[in-house]
Amino acid sequence: MAQSAESRNIGRLDALAPTVSASEATTPSCGGTGFFGARFSLYPMTNRFLPVILHAIEGLRERGLVVETDDVSTFLGGHPEHVFGALHRAFVRAAGSGEHVVMPVLLSYG
Repeated sequence: MAQSAESRNIGRLDALAPTVSASEATTPSCGGTGFFGARFSLYPMTNRFLPVILHAIEGLRERGLVVETDDVSTFLGGHPEHVFGALHRAFVRAAGSGEHVVMPVLLSYG
């Protein structure tokens, strides 16, 4: 059976995703000594938005990032490369649903 586009994309992202130690997750840097984080929301344009969102954020905690999820957003804290990789993975997984997806992201450092 042929692999879906989503499976191919996720497989590529998983292969590229860096691993991070617990100390790196809590003391990331962006060339300095500050904290790096991102808060994002996913808005799939479908009535089945919840499964799309849950699939997209599944496994983020296992990537060694600080992860905090509330009713409307998810915060990721860690090394910038790891945070950007996780954001990319979450968006690809959500977009893999075939639905139109919007993902606003707020980045912070310091």
